[in-house]
Amino acid sequence: MVAALGADCRSALGVHADGARIRAFVGRADGSAWIADEVAGEDAAQEIAQRLLAVGAEELLRA
Repeated sequence: MVAALGADCRSALGVHADGARIRAFVGRADGSAWIADEVAGEDAAQEIAQRLLAVGAEELLRA
């Protein structure tokens, strides 16, 4: 997930997997903005990364 989002060890990123269900959030380091999503299924990790990027995760991580 970290690599798929272009994040690093200082990024505001959280991921929790429970079986085939993954929950993730990405935010600005100061906590002023964040996005979250939840996906279930075989390719959940790939799908959630794509969905987070589609709604602005890269911009939040760069801020």
